[in-house]
Amino acid sequence: MQPKLQRRLGAADAAALVVSNVIGVGIFTTPGIVCGMLPRPGAILAVWALGGFLALSGAMAYAELAALKPRAGGEYVYLREGFGRLAAFLTGWTSFVAGFSGAIAAGAIGLTSYLGRFVPAAADPTPIWSVLFGRVSVTLSRPTIVALAIIVALGAVHVRGIRPGSVVQDSLAAAQVFGLVLFVVLGFTLGKGSLANLAGGARPPPSSWLLALIPVMFSYSGWNAAAYVAEEVRQPGESVPRALVWGTTAVIAIYLGLNALYLYVLPVTELSGRIDAADVVAARLFGPIAAAALAVLAILIILASLSAMTLAGPRIGTRPPPVRNSGGRDRGADGVELSSRPFGDFRAAPHLHGVCDRSLLCRRRLRSLRVAVEDSGGAPAFPGLGLPDCARDLRPRELRDRRQCNPGSPRSVGDRTSGHGRRDPALLADAAAGAPPLVTR
Repeated sequence: MQPKLQRRLGAADAAALVVSNVIGVGIFTTPGIVCGMLPRPGAILAVWALGGFLALSGAMAYAELAALKPRAGGEYVYLREGFGRLAAFLTGWTSFVAGFSGAIAAGAIGLTSYLGRFVPAAADPTPIWSVLFGRVSVTLSRPTIVALAIIVALGAVHVRGIRPGSVVQDSLAAAQVFGLVLFVVLGFTLGKGSLANLAGGARPPPSSWLLALIPVMFSYSGWNAAAYVAEEVRQPGESVPRALVWGTTAVIAIYLGLNALYLYVLPVTELSGRIDAADVVAARLFGPIAAAALAVLAILIILASLSAMTLAGPRIGTRPPPVRNSGGRDRGADGVELSSRPFGDFRAAPHLHGVCDRSLLCRRRLRSLRVAVEDSGGAPAFPGLGLPDCARDLRPRELRDRRQCNPGSPRSVGDRTSGHGRRDPALLADAAAGAPPLVTR
């Protein structure tokens, strides 16, 4: 009998994963950049709302796909079914070596800068050890050691099992949401600002809207996190779509509230181009103590984000038929691993306490290397690559009827088929590219 992943997550757990995977300290720095591109308060709020609408549209498309294929791995599974193993491998490998690992390494290094406000030694960049490989420098410093310790600690938590990991993740998500909501509420009720700051401003040209949408969409990236753990969610046909929509909607509300608060406290001209917009606003609202409070909130946000990526990232991969005997331990449906046949047979990752431990540990080692490189001044890798990029020019193959492919699977959000009684492959292709799931053919 083929072992299965343990369904121990609910819709709220998956929604917390989405919130933590999306929200990062970028919401403290990006608004000033957007203000520099759109010098009109109404346009600024509108572009954040537009970005949220696009993210929610993508979440609805993923909700359709997650209900159709409630398997661990997210877009890896959808691309494998719609476009073949090559497309799936490309997006999985991109996420493995760049998307998740690079983002976690960069986030861990960023966390040390906030931690340095309380423990200066944690942010001391003085090299302890350094070696040069060609043009790449690998440096060991105190921030590197702290970042590595954070990654190892989070990996140790999540490798113990999906339930302990989700408890930590839910706690961090609740703390970050509470902190952000409290910041917005106290800012509007106790702080000094002016509603006049929300009006006026020059009308920006269309090109400015497009440019401003780039950092906004980057701030919304990560809304698909719940799809990676679909195979570990109870009643995935209902819970995963709810988590994707709930989580994305919560992020939209928080982002709009924060940007409205920034504009309420400071005019656009003072916010324009500042990457420390949140620090300036907090200091104006609450005085000198605000800097320490905001640093604590930033640490919580980064920890929640790192935990979410550590939880979701290793669930990219495949389980080849048949799964070999693993000595009583489950073998995972997730985890891209090095293989002698990378475009064909993947080796399944064995499970420890219901978690793909080999994939998680392998990814953790890769993050550790990236931490050392990025701390040396290397360019960090950012998430957002994969699904549309590797599938754009690939032709989808015919998909069999969903019930024939996956007997007993839950009904999808919109259970539509073509006139021949088969699932229309173009529908899956459109959804994978981010098209809203309500389009019929």
